[in-house]
Amino acid sequence: MSKLTPEARSYCFAAIMELPREQMVEMLESIGCACYDSETEETFAESIVDSIEAKDIDFEWGIWDAKSKSHSTYMLWLDIEEVWQ
Repeated sequence: MSKLTPEARSYCFAAIMELPREQMVEMLESIGCACYDSETEETFAESIVDSIEAKDIDFEWGIWDAKSKSHSTYMLWLDIEEVWQ
């Protein structure tokens, strides 16, 4: 399994946090995870990032997706070293 860099993980988490709760639940349920009303969006986002790292959930890392996010999230994308390689 390929590990995400801390910068990539931060961007991924921030991008996921911009999604509606219902979309986070759909992403997790699509891979067989149970989601409960008592769980926070942060818990869902961490689980999704872990699943992206495990390659169970696809995630778009491209510039156009990054630019569609908030400015602060886009700036996190620019911090990912792999972007510049």
